[in-house]
Amino acid sequence: MLSENWDILKQANIRSFDEKDAKIVCLQEKEQKEDVLMAPKGKIHIYVPKGASYKAFIFSTGQALEFVVHLTGKKAVADITVGYILREKAKNHLNINVLHEACDTLSNQKVRGVLFDEARNTFEGLIRVYPGANGVEANQSHKALLLSDESFVNGQPELEIFNDDVVCSHGNAIGQLDENQIFYLMSRGFSEKEAKKILIEAFLFSVLEEHFPEWKTFLDVKKI
Repeated sequence: MLSENWDILKQANIRSFDEKDAKIVCLQEKEQKEDVLMAPKGKIHIYVPKGASYKAFIFSTGQALEFVVHLTGKKAVADITVGYILREKAKNHLNINVLHEACDTLSNQKVRGVLFDEARNTFEGLIRVYPGANGVEANQSHKALLLSDESFVNGQPELEIFNDDVVCSHGNAIGQLDENQIFYLMSRGFSEKEAKKILIEAFLFSVLEEHFPEWKTFLDVKKI
C-alpha cells in the first residue's frame, strides 16, 4: 500500500511506480529550492520483502534525489530506470543505493542522460551485497552525452561485495556524439542539427520511450 510519502516521490519526478507490498519511508523531507539542487536534503528508503518487486522510473531536468532500496527478502527485485535532459545551468544530483540484504535478490539500474550548455550532473550509484546473501545478481549502467564543452558529469558507480556467490556488473561511460555517425546521416540528406537530434533520441530511447512518451518535447532541434 502506498503511504503519504508518495507525495514526496511525486515531487522528485518519479513518473511511474509499480509496487507489490513495498514499504516507502522518507526520513527527511527535501527542500525543492533551485539554489540547493546539488545537495540532497533527505533520503527516501524503500523496503522490498520476500518475493516482492519495486520498479521506478525517474525523469529529470534538474533536481536532487537520494534514495536507498533495501532488498530484504529472498527473490526481491528492484528495477530502476533514469533519464535526464539538462540545459543551460541546470544542476542534477542523483544518488541511488541498492542494498542486497537477502539471498537470490535481483537489481537493475539503467541511467542515461544528455547535457547541454553549462549543465552539470552528479551520479552516485552503490550496489552492496551483504555477507550471506548468496545468489545475488546486480547490474548498474550509467551513460551520459556531453553536448557542449562547458557541460560536466561526475559519475561514481561503486560496488561493495561481501560474498563470492554473486553476479555483479557496473559501468560508467561519458562521451560526445560520434562525428562519423553525424557525417553518415548528413550524407543521407539530414542537416547537422537533425543528425544530432536523431542520435540523441536513439541514445535516450531505451530508457524513456516506454515510461514517458512525451520526452521528445524536451529536445528542441533549434537548440541543439
